[in-house]
Amino acid sequence: MLKKNPIKNTKYKSICLKPGSKLLLQRADRLGDMILCLPAIESIRSAFPSVKISMIGSSKNSQLLKNYPLIDSYYEFNEEIASSKEKKEFTTKIKNKNYDCYISFWANPFFESLGKKAGIKTRIGAITSPFSYFYYTHPVK
Repeated sequence: MLKKNPIKNTKYKSICLKPGSKLLLQRADRLGDMILCLPAIESIRSAFPSVKISMIGSSKNSQLLKNYPLIDSYYEFNEEIASSKEKKEFTTKIKNKNYDCYISFWANPFFESLGKKAGIKTRIGAITSPFSYFYYTHPVK
């Protein structure tokens, strides 16, 4: 395990990560970028042990995440080669899982919009364009 960076009481903790909540994280690009997200995943798991954590990754980082012990489930999705139909089907699949919170670690247009399209109430992500304010309930500067 990496050095812990515990999450303090923040507005994000009180809004979306109550016991039994379902959290969806996304970093579906390259392996190195996913590795940089591991401390965040560890902090979330440490601070919220009863939260169900699912992760979306690409085929480039699937070997790392398929059996990663700090997440409960994993989705592999390659947005850059997916058809419009596959993107719609994936969005429907995520919507049917009824996640409480979505954190997007990668500001890709499809993934920025995924949480909103899937009806996830609390959505957190980086502001990279004016659309970010529309897609996220809690945009991060």
